[in-house]
Amino acid sequence: MSYHSAIMMLGSVAIAPVGGWIADDYGWRAVFLVRVPLLLLAAVLGRLTVPSTPARPRGPRLPRPDRPLIVDVLLIGTTVTAGLLALEHSGERAALAIGLAALAVGLGVYWARRPASRVYTDLVRRRVLGLPALALLCNASLVGLLSFSLPFFISDVLQRSPEMLGTAIACFVAAGTLFSLVAGILADRYRALPVATAGAVLIVLALLPFLTLDAQAGVSDLAWRMFLLGAAMPLFNSPNVTAILSATPGGRAGSTGGITNLARTLGNTIGPAVAALAWTASAGGLPGYRAGVLAMMTLCLAAVVALLVARSRQADLPTGDADATERASCEAICPQEAVSADEPKRTGR
Repeated sequence: MSYHSAIMMLGSVAIAPVGGWIADDYGWRAVFLVRVPLLLLAAVLGRLTVPSTPARPRGPRLPRPDRPLIVDVLLIGTTVTAGLLALEHSGERAALAIGLAALAVGLGVYWARRPASRVYTDLVRRRVLGLPALALLCNASLVGLLSFSLPFFISDVLQRSPEMLGTAIACFVAAGTLFSLVAGILADRYRALPVATAGAVLIVLALLPFLTLDAQAGVSDLAWRMFLLGAAMPLFNSPNVTAILSATPGGRAGSTGGITNLARTLGNTIGPAVAALAWTASAGGLPGYRAGVLAMMTLCLAAVVALLVARSRQADLPTGDADATERASCEAICPQEAVSADEPKRTGR
């Protein structure tokens, strides 16, 4: 998972500094144009490196979307949309925000009671899985700091160009890539959930120096803070996902992957909305920036609490049950490796 985390960080965040430099020198339209050769390169590399599926007898095709699936998609989409609109309007139109929030809660409860959702609700009810997924959602919202609070702080308070943000994010990426490998080693040696909990605590501590930034801050002031935050993030991310997969029952790895992707996507969507709400409620400027940082810290503290409760639940499980759960997860994700690992036991060697 640490290698995957490093690759994801390089791919999703490392381009941001380049975007800042390009926008500063050539305008914002060039940021979209520069993606075209990168996408073409990805298509060519995928064609050359991804192995083709070997020919085999035609099996049953994937079923067409039926009515229950369409209803589930509409329910989930409407729930998320109503929740985000409630956040957007909470600062100015309170009555509309309350109505949208009630609609989101009602639709969410209705979806959770449907038979088709039982697979996911059963997984989320497992505290050693559902609580780390909640922690993932809370910490994923930290993108609100990177995509809203800091850009507005740099442009409105510091009166600096996007190049400054690009340089700061470059420090974030460098630290994140380096410590992703360290996080994998620590998770393998000391178990994933304790390492993820420590990483979540470090994220909160790394956010504290952001509160001391003022209108006289320079590139170096922002760079070392971003480096600390970038070092803390992978100590949570990959161990937390590993803990979620270790708590997954056999045959449910795909459903768990859907839960983690939904949690990450919701966090990435809620974070900027919360940061924007904090900025607007505090009338922008330096107070708006600091309110956004405090909002991000609150969400990250919620992630710490969720992981501490999950650890207490994991401690209550017998060691044999925990090992069986991890083995079942491995069989669901990599059955060939699980079979080869058990081979000496079956043969008596």
